[in-house]
Amino acid sequence: MLTTGAPRSRYLGKAVLRACWRWSLFVTVPIVAVFGLWLFRTGTKYVDLGLEYEALGGEVNLRRVADFEGRSLLRDIRLALQVKQGQPARPLRTVELFIPGASEARLDSDLPFSGREYVPASLVYPDGGVGEVKVRYRGDHYWHWAGRKKSIRVKTKKEALFNGMRSFNLVAPKLPEQFSAYLSYFLAGQLDLIAPRAEMIDLYVNGGFRGVHLFLEQMDETVLREHDRMPGDIYSADIVGDDVYRGVPTNVFTNPGLWEKVAVNNHFEADDDAPLRALLEALGKPPSPERSARLRELVDVDAFGRFAAFRTLCQSEHYDNVHNWRLYYDPWKNRFEPIVWDPVGWGIEWRPKPNRRTRPDIVSSLLDRALMRDGAFLAARQRAIEGFFQSGQDQTFLAELDRMTRDTAPSFRLDPGLAYKLRFMRADEVDLAIVIYRYFVQMIFDQLREDYLIPSNLAYTDGASKKNDVRIEIDGRRPLFGLALQLDRVPERTLGATLRFQDESGAVQERDLSGAMSQSGSEAGIAVFLTGQLRADPDRPIEPGISPPLRPARGVYEIKLHTVNADGSMDASGVEAVPAIVGVRGQHADGSEVRGVRKESIFPAPFTALSAVADDHPIRRAAVWEGTRVCRGVEHVMDDVVIRPGTVLEMEPGASLVFEGRLVAAGTEAAPILIRPASAGRSAKEGAGDLTWGVIALRGAGANGSSLTHVRMNLGSGLIEPLAEYSAMLSIHHVEDVTISRCSFRDNREVDDMVHAVYSKVRFEDCDFTNSLRDALDLDVTEGAVVRCSFLKSGNDGLDLMTSQILVEDTWIEGSGDKGISVGENTDLLTVNAAIKDCLIGVQIKDRSRAVLYNCDVVGNQKGVDAIVKNWRYGSGGLGFLYKSAFSGNVSTIDADRDSMVRIHDCYFDRAPAPDRSVFVDRHSGTEHPVEAHHRTFLRFPEDKALDADRQEDPGAAAAFEAAWRGVDPLVRGRKGTQ
Repeated sequence: MLTTGAPRSRYLGKAVLRACWRWSLFVTVPIVAVFGLWLFRTGTKYVDLGLEYEALGGEVNLRRVADFEGRSLLRDIRLALQVKQGQPARPLRTVELFIPGASEARLDSDLPFSGREYVPASLVYPDGGVGEVKVRYRGDHYWHWAGRKKSIRVKTKKEALFNGMRSFNLVAPKLPEQFSAYLSYFLAGQLDLIAPRAEMIDLYVNGGFRGVHLFLEQMDETVLREHDRMPGDIYSADIVGDDVYRGVPTNVFTNPGLWEKVAVNNHFEADDDAPLRALLEALGKPPSPERSARLRELVDVDAFGRFAAFRTLCQSEHYDNVHNWRLYYDPWKNRFEPIVWDPVGWGIEWRPKPNRRTRPDIVSSLLDRALMRDGAFLAARQRAIEGFFQSGQDQTFLAELDRMTRDTAPSFRLDPGLAYKLRFMRADEVDLAIVIYRYFVQMIFDQLREDYLIPSNLAYTDGASKKNDVRIEIDGRRPLFGLALQLDRVPERTLGATLRFQDESGAVQERDLSGAMSQSGSEAGIAVFLTGQLRADPDRPIEPGISPPLRPARGVYEIKLHTVNADGSMDASGVEAVPAIVGVRGQHADGSEVRGVRKESIFPAPFTALSAVADDHPIRRAAVWEGTRVCRGVEHVMDDVVIRPGTVLEMEPGASLVFEGRLVAAGTEAAPILIRPASAGRSAKEGAGDLTWGVIALRGAGANGSSLTHVRMNLGSGLIEPLAEYSAMLSIHHVEDVTISRCSFRDNREVDDMVHAVYSKVRFEDCDFTNSLRDALDLDVTEGAVVRCSFLKSGNDGLDLMTSQILVEDTWIEGSGDKGISVGENTDLLTVNAAIKDCLIGVQIKDRSRAVLYNCDVVGNQKGVDAIVKNWRYGSGGLGFLYKSAFSGNVSTIDADRDSMVRIHDCYFDRAPAPDRSVFVDRHSGTEHPVEAHHRTFLRFPEDKALDADRQEDPGAAAAFEAAWRGVDPLVRGRKGTQ
């Protein structure tokens, strides 16, 4: 009998139901498990963040946490399936950590507090080796540790640095586009600011991919050294996340107790904060020219101008009155520099709102407001922004942005923790965020280029005399860096100029511009910075957390020409000799010009927004010192000084002279200049007393071009002031083009060095350094040469070099208590035709330094050449290249540790060094022929030549090195003239 369709359908339906029931366990259990895991994670995280921690005032709610955890679980499932299909090549560098399960559980046990303690872990190094490290979580805000990604701080052992760093951070990105933090640090590098090293990396923990992170160097002394800065105090102010007490000021620029040191200058007490207190004291004064002048003494205005340009270009409001400041106090320049740290460039809340322009002024702290009242600061900021655009660095930045877009894309496809403030993101959402980010960066750059590079309006009219004076008006943001005045005839005499303007009270102020004048035919040029004003914009509302809007206003000046006398003073009687002014042109920082438009009248406008409007530029006339001059106390000499032959400076105990203008000490062989204790000239009846005096110092750019010839100096020491240290009898701080020739330095007292130069360019010729207390000549972060000099009986080192490029030529070093030449901390030394004799160590090369010896005698030392690691921050030892030199009478000829290398070509040894993996002796070297070279041609090792491009960036230093190379003699071994 035939069956109908209905019973068959019922049968199939029952079969399907039975099958579903039979296999339902494999469907429902995973669903229930995933749901349960989601519910547990959601509840736990909400209790921790939303209830107990109260992240950012309740910003984290239950709905956000539930959505984040749910989408994260689905992402994990998709990635688990996607990985099976194979992974595409990823350009980002990989960092691999291994954190034991128990250690990671400790970190996660009670966030955020549990994450602040280090736990043991392991790190894979670039060479494939694995080293022990310590790790912890870092970051005050929940997005650093509440999401799938954690921000991690890694600390290595001193003897096992990772890419030259002992401590670094692996930071979970905080903005939707993920890599804008890296680009903030890239921009900082373009503007030559101190900033930690940064890059985007792929992070693996215990073999699992944890996503894209920002690799960020931890802020410490190593950052300073990488930027060729001397070790010094780094002050940190960051009170977000700290306890706040009623009645205690929370503005970090009014309360020094809110700062701490993250690096310390060990020449002062660790708790010494005199520089910081001086800065905050100055900021506490009311606006005035005196306050601006004091701030110029305390801060590097050029560096802060670049820092302001940086914050403007990335629209960062992250440096305010309560957090995020890192200030480096340079103990040798005696000024603060800003350090870029956590700028959050192009932050979401700081991007231009619809129908609003980019903010051209970022003024988010008390320090910003004070600096904005100084014309020198505005000039520095303008130069930095103009230079950024006109050098094409904006296009370089955009190219780097596009490269990061390409390089991170494959990693984002596999990233398990893409998020923005605990909001889960898909890879395509990140792609869209990058497109939006690039649009804003381009728009910000375009609008700032317009704001800062479009010329201001320049107008002029007759001054009060309607002949030799002119009133000018600058209306706009872009300032002028010079004026060109068209005259009705060629002047018969030298002209000077006086600048007049009204200050905030309406009083007329005058500045002498005669020293900034130049004349060419019927045109007079004045190299002076002139700007309009930036005042509060009443038409734009002030937004919370955003810099108050400013708008350009008129700046009005009067310039009056006059004739000058031979001594540079104004000649009031020469009015008839002054031509009339018939036209005005302005000059921008890049040399482009704007032509002034003549007006019938220009009304005065007081400078209410500037305290330091313009500076004096008088004609520099040097003071002349001669005869016998008794010096007492500490005197800062601001004028240029010429010291005549035969002059004697009698220095009373503790007396010091700090020259901040150009010094020309022009002694002769027959009539040298003597700098000696005042008691040395007294009779025996009067008593000699204490012979020790202080320091002769050259300080700052005003002393550029100084020279000392035939000067004899002895029995000096140094000087320590609350904000400065001079560590040698002759100290040269941040001065260029200094020449010291035919001078004698002897018998210094009390302090480390006899002669010290830092941040300078200096040349020593035909000088004698005798019987120094410790180091005879100490050169730090300096470019220079030591030619035909002698160093005898130095207490420690004859030459002590740090982070410098130095040429030593035709020089004799004998009897040093420690090293003849100490080559340390990333120094480049070329020594030609020198003798290094009877020292504890002839030449010691250390800490990523290179020393080249050619035609040198190394004789009678306990160690001839020694290459070692001394300072762990540099991560490697010294590189020595020895050519055509003679080694005899040394107890140990050549020593090198495993992190150093010495390569030897065609040298003579009375005792051959034992070759090992660190010391290479070529076949032309040996114990025969102490005079005549075996290989009679010029040769340099490839490893030596390869370093030239990296180490000789300065054209002057490169030229000096090349000239010295041309003077070597490949036909002989040892010092020429002693064979």
